[in-house]
Amino acid sequence: MTRLLPIENNPAMARDPNTQAIVSINSDELAQARLAKKKRRKAAAEQEQLKQDVDLLKNELSEMKDLLKKLIEK
Repeated sequence: MTRLLPIENNPAMARDPNTQAIVSINSDELAQARLAKKKRRKAAAEQEQLKQDVDLLKNELSEMKDLLKKLIEK
């Protein structure tokens, strides 16, 4: 692996001399970013599950209304 070159005035960043890319070398920030991403994905999954649950309840309630209307008509 190529040795990264430090960036002046920013100890958390370094430059890859082969690609000239600037990369973060702060492992704490990287861990925090990964944790934040994991939390966002979990929250989005929970929100999607809640949406599906609400849709299911709406459908079931509609079916119950239809059944009640049929019972009243008889």
